[in-house]
Amino acid sequence: MTAATFFLYTGITLLSIGFIGLLFSKVNNLKINVKYVVYCREVLKWTGPILYDHGIKYYPNLVLRYSKSGKHLGLYYPNNNTIIIYLKNHKGADFVSQLTKTVLHETYHHIQSKTDPAFTKLTNYKKYGYYNNRIEVEARNFENAHYKKCVKKLYDNGFLKIES
Repeated sequence: MTAATFFLYTGITLLSIGFIGLLFSKVNNLKINVKYVVYCREVLKWTGPILYDHGIKYYPNLVLRYSKSGKHLGLYYPNNNTIIIYLKNHKGADFVSQLTKTVLHETYHHIQSKTDPAFTKLTNYKKYGYYNNRIEVEARNFENAHYKKCVKKLYDNGFLKIES
């Protein structure tokens, strides 16, 4: 590798890191540039390679509700492979973050329902609890691990914008 090539790659890397830093320093200024249903479908589509890596050939169904539902941001129903997102329960300055993470979180429950033999048993939250339940911990870890990459891709593809 020549010195010029090295500096070119280093410059591109630093520029990318700087852009990602700028993007996430303005996370509360992110706005969805399309209809909510389109955005949520794009988040779901983004998970396609991850689903494939787990041997899952189909996306879950996606339903958006514009009403409030108690305390739930989203739910996954394994019996009909459906994610329900409650839009009105997502609010505040971090709306985009909450919504994106909810879709990722519920998508991981779809993965678990297809790959984890204990999934159905662990959905008995009265018996196994919620917050420290293994399937919930794993879903939160998944959403946190993939959130930034997903948002960057959706921003790059024009589904998100930074609003001042």
